[in-house]
Amino acid sequence: MRVSKKNDKFLYVYSSDVHQNVEIRIGSLDGIFRDAFDPTRVPGPMVVEVTVYSHGRSIGCPVSTSFACSSRWRNQIQTWDEWLTLPVKYSDISRDSFLHFTMWDQVDELNLPAEFGEKNKRDKKRVLSSPSTVLDDSDEEWDEWEGPASSVDLSPSSSIFPRRLVAECSFALFCPKGIFRSGVIDLQMEMVDLPNPCRPLYEPWSFGGEADDTDRLIREYDNRMKELAIESTWLTKFTASAMEQMKETRKRSQRGLFLVVRMADAVMGDEKYDIVHYEKPVPISYRRFVGEGDNELGMENPCETKYTMVMRNDKSADRQLKPNTKGRQQIEQILEV
Repeated sequence: MRVSKKNDKFLYVYSSDVHQNVEIRIGSLDGIFRDAFDPTRVPGPMVVEVTVYSHGRSIGCPVSTSFACSSRWRNQIQTWDEWLTLPVKYSDISRDSFLHFTMWDQVDELNLPAEFGEKNKRDKKRVLSSPSTVLDDSDEEWDEWEGPASSVDLSPSSSIFPRRLVAECSFALFCPKGIFRSGVIDLQMEMVDLPNPCRPLYEPWSFGGEADDTDRLIREYDNRMKELAIESTWLTKFTASAMEQMKETRKRSQRGLFLVVRMADAVMGDEKYDIVHYEKPVPISYRRFVGEGDNELGMENPCETKYTMVMRNDKSADRQLKPNTKGRQQIEQILEV
């Protein structure tokens, strides 16, 4: 959690109240580039493509950077320094949302076999003329190029020039505590041939190592840079530079690829806030006129019971009625007449 310098309180904002698109900055690609299948492979101009996934499905279209050439710095392979606006808002992302990064390398057609060059020309014509046209697999002109499996991407959704997948990585937007990730994040890329967003999510790279004084100082330095701890007297420009050099040395010792990204911060005034995932409860709609049930439904009705008993008694009394002497004489007179 973020600590305020003034009152040492946890400053946060609900994600449901932030109606802005998620932004991410693609910094640079650090580490050592080495292809296990092709050791002589030299990385060309590369592009980073970011896709948002929520509930196991992609949201919107992928957002990509521009092609960047090799960096002039010794520790960096590529440098982009571009801000990307993702097609999703903070208020719309779910707790299990994650980003899938894919890194593509531009393929030079001159270095490819002739069979692939002809197929690429047909693909270009197909994309430009009718992207929605699907040809029959039985067409002899569309025989697949017998080369490295899925090493070159020629789908209609990609660029008209061929490109090759270099590496990929996926990481969750929210940490296990439900706080949106912020600040500079080092992502360890995995060199693959096929993009697969269903791979296990990676945690941002950390210094790691043994639990010694160096590891403790690195953790304190990272917390201070993220404003998660109070200022320390030993942290100066000289020590900060030494810490960065130690982290770079540890990265290069792992001989991997690391994509440096930066998540946008929520700032109000001079304070930075953490974005906490929160979904507002769905309002329950009520009708204006609501019918009420009869509370006495199924119970005995006293009025109906009394009426039934009276009518039953009257019928039985009529059957048992006998005339007196005067009435009997009147009946006999009527019968005689």
